[in-house]
Amino acid sequence: MRIAVLSDIHDNVWKLAAALEAVRDADALICCGDLCSPFIVHQLGRGFAGPIHVVFGNKMAISTASAPTRGSTSICGFMASCFAGV
Repeated sequence: MRIAVLSDIHDNVWKLAAALEAVRDADALICCGDLCSPFIVHQLGRGFAGPIHVVFGNKMAISTASAPTRGSTSICGFMASCFAGV
Protein backbone atom coordinates (compact mmCIF):
# COMPACT_ATOMS: atom_id res chain seq x y z
CA MET A 1 0.00 0.00 0.00
CA ARG A 2 1.25 3.47 -0.90
CA ILE A 3 0.34 6.28 1.49
CA ALA A 4 0.95 9.90 0.53
CA VAL A 5 1.47 12.54 3.22
CA LEU A 6 0.92 16.27 2.63
CA SER A 7 1.16 19.12 5.11
CA ASP A 8 1.18 22.90 5.46
CA ILE A 9 -0.99 23.64 2.43
CA HIS A 10 -1.85 27.17 3.63
CA ASP A 11 -4.33 27.75 0.76
CA ASN A 12 -1.65 27.45 -1.94
CA VAL A 13 -3.95 25.99 -4.60
CA TRP A 14 -1.23 25.86 -7.26
CA LYS A 15 1.25 23.85 -5.17
CA LEU A 16 -1.57 21.61 -3.93
CA ALA A 17 -2.62 20.85 -7.51
CA ALA A 18 0.96 19.86 -8.35
CA ALA A 19 1.28 17.75 -5.19
CA LEU A 20 -2.00 15.94 -5.85
CA GLU A 21 -0.86 15.16 -9.38
CA ALA A 22 2.40 13.73 -8.01
CA VAL A 23 0.61 11.43 -5.53
CA ARG A 24 -2.35 10.38 -7.69
CA ASP A 25 -1.23 6.72 -7.69
CA ALA A 26 -1.17 6.49 -3.88
CA ASP A 27 -3.75 4.31 -2.15
CA ALA A 28 -4.51 6.80 0.63
CA LEU A 29 -3.67 10.39 1.54
CA ILE A 30 -2.89 11.78 4.98
CA CYS A 31 -3.07 15.56 5.18
CA CYS A 32 -1.29 16.91 8.24
CA GLY A 33 -3.16 20.13 8.49
CA ASP A 34 -3.14 23.77 7.80
CA LEU A 35 -5.77 23.69 5.09
CA CYS A 36 -6.80 27.20 6.22
CA SER A 37 -9.95 27.58 4.07
CA PRO A 38 -12.87 25.27 3.33
CA PHE A 39 -12.32 25.43 -0.44
CA ILE A 40 -9.07 23.47 0.03
CA VAL A 41 -11.12 20.52 1.33
CA HIS A 42 -13.04 20.52 -1.96
CA GLN A 43 -9.80 20.69 -3.95
CA LEU A 44 -8.43 17.71 -2.00
CA GLY A 45 -11.59 15.71 -2.70
CA ARG A 46 -11.62 16.53 -6.40
CA GLY A 47 -7.89 15.95 -6.79
CA PHE A 48 -7.47 12.62 -5.00
CA ALA A 49 -9.64 9.59 -5.69
CA GLY A 50 -8.73 7.49 -2.64
CA PRO A 51 -9.49 7.90 1.05
CA ILE A 52 -8.24 11.13 2.62
CA HIS A 53 -7.47 11.49 6.33
CA VAL A 54 -7.03 15.02 7.70
CA VAL A 55 -5.43 16.06 10.97
CA PHE A 56 -6.25 19.60 12.12
CA GLY A 57 -3.20 21.87 12.02
CA ASN A 58 -2.38 24.88 14.16
CA LYS A 59 -3.42 27.36 11.44
CA MET A 60 -6.80 25.88 10.59
CA ALA A 61 -9.36 28.61 9.91
CA ILE A 62 -12.05 25.98 9.32
CA SER A 63 -14.27 26.00 12.39
CA THR A 64 -12.85 23.56 14.89
CA ALA A 65 -15.18 24.55 17.72
CA SER A 66 -17.28 21.41 17.29
CA ALA A 67 -14.51 19.20 15.92
CA PRO A 68 -13.06 16.53 18.16
CA THR A 69 -9.61 17.33 19.49
CA ARG A 70 -8.71 13.68 19.64
CA GLY A 71 -9.31 10.93 17.19
CA SER A 72 -7.95 7.69 15.90
CA THR A 73 -8.16 5.67 12.77
CA SER A 74 -6.84 2.39 11.47
CA ILE A 75 -4.42 2.50 8.55
CA CYS A 76 -3.17 -0.86 7.26
CA GLY A 77 -4.04 -2.46 10.57
CA PHE A 78 -2.13 0.18 12.58
CA MET A 79 -3.90 2.69 14.79
CA ALA A 80 -3.03 6.32 14.10
CA SER A 81 -4.04 8.89 16.70
CA CYS A 82 -4.21 12.63 16.33
CA PHE A 83 -4.47 15.51 18.75
CA ALA A 84 -5.29 19.12 17.92
CA GLY A 85 -5.13 22.14 20.17
CA VAL A 86 -3.33 20.26 22.90
